Amino acid sequence: MSRTIGVIGGMGPAATLDFLGKLIAATPAEGDQDHLRVLVDNNPKIPDRNAGMAGTGPSPAPVLAEMARGLERQGAEALVMACNTAHAFADDIRAAVAIPFFSIVEESADELTRRAPEGAAVGVLATTGCLDAGLYQRALADRGLGALVPGDGERQRLMAAIYRIKTGDVGEAVRGEIAAVARALVDRGAAAVLSACTELPLVLKAEDLDVPLLDSTDVLVAKTVAWATAEVPPEEEPLTDEEITYFAAIRATREFAEACARFRAQNGYPDKTPLDELMTSLATELWDRNFSQAEVRAAFERATSALHSYAARVDRRP
Repeated sequence: MSRTIGVIGGMGPAATLDFLGKLIAATPAEGDQDHLRVLVDNNPKIPDRNAGMAGTGPSPAPVLAEMARGLERQGAEALVMACNTAHAFADDIRAAVAIPFFSIVEESADELTRRAPEGAAVGVLATTGCLDAGLYQRALADRGLGALVPGDGERQRLMAAIYRIKTGDVGEAVRGEIAAVARALVDRGAAAVLSACTELPLVLKAEDLDVPLLDSTDVLVAKTVAWATAEVPPEEEPLTDEEITYFAAIRATREFAEACARFRAQNGYPDKTPLDELMTSLATELWDRNFSQAEVRAAFERATSALHSYAARVDRRP
């Protein structure tokens, strides 16, 4: 029996559809019932990843974390994301859920160790945000491989082409622009080239280069199919209903605490203490759900009395 996959998508929508099409094609199936159950949040409203990382726009981290939580609530047993640049926020996604999140960066770097000669340099075609974050430079270095990245002018050329793909332009002119940047990396010594942006496979093909071209989308598809169709080992048996409910409650408290912090920062009631208002609301909601006043009061008292040990005896987190 296969496991359910959640896809954090929409970056961009065509790249997500490319991932899903390849996922279907790669799944061994003789009929509909043999295919994977896939939950997809194809959300093109996620803030621009490059702008968020450059500080010229809002961070996409809160939206990505909420999408991850939503997919988990709907039954996803693992998450993937068909966008390389957004993996700069992978830690935010992992912190938001209790299920595995498979990294396209780590999986692609692992695959390159099998395809590129030992110690070779790999040309990395990626967005400015991905390159500035050093995602692949670190991952490849950790595996004994070098990373050749486009220069400033080449990055501008590549980014212009990527944004044209996002508008639906997948013609020969765009393909030629991207291939030219890739060939420049080969001329500088790249033994292989990695398409480290999920828009690129929509236009760039293996026959465009004289060295191996690795598609990060293909790598993520292979990992997804292998994991979802593998036999579930004993240590990964499904959680019980009680465990699912407990972990859901724990995540809900985190979300409530985050909402409290936002409310305090945006408090429109200066004559009131935000935390008092919210704790009163929480206590009332618990009472409405058949907790007694004595239970609520005792739980609050025990929590506050134990807080000093959990908080390392520090009044406020530095």
